[in-house]
Amino acid sequence: MKRTIFRLTYAGLLVAAILACGAVASFAQDQNCTDVAGQNAMQDEYDKLWAGRNDTDPAKAIANRKKAIDSGKAFLDKYGNCDSTKERSDWLKAQLPRQDDAVKKIGK
Repeated sequence: MKRTIFRLTYAGLLVAAILACGAVASFAQDQNCTDVAGQNAMQDEYDKLWAGRNDTDPAKAIANRKKAIDSGKAFLDKYGNCDSTKERSDWLKAQLPRQDDAVKKIGK
């Protein structure tokens, strides 16, 4: 009888521990991924800066490209691991190195 009580007690404690770990993991979600307004603002900032690459003044065009690349890198740092921004993040990961190389070639 004592063995049964101890076994049930240990099983109950094990189940409680597993449930507690699951609850803690669900509360520890990344808050950046739920910040839709912030994601949209950073995407719009990048798009605006990248559109400035066609400025008639070459110095301003290069400066806009550099700012756009920095903005894209900041976006990846903050939202790069979010499922909601996966498509944009994948695109930026592919494009930023190319854009950076282009700026280096233009700047020389």
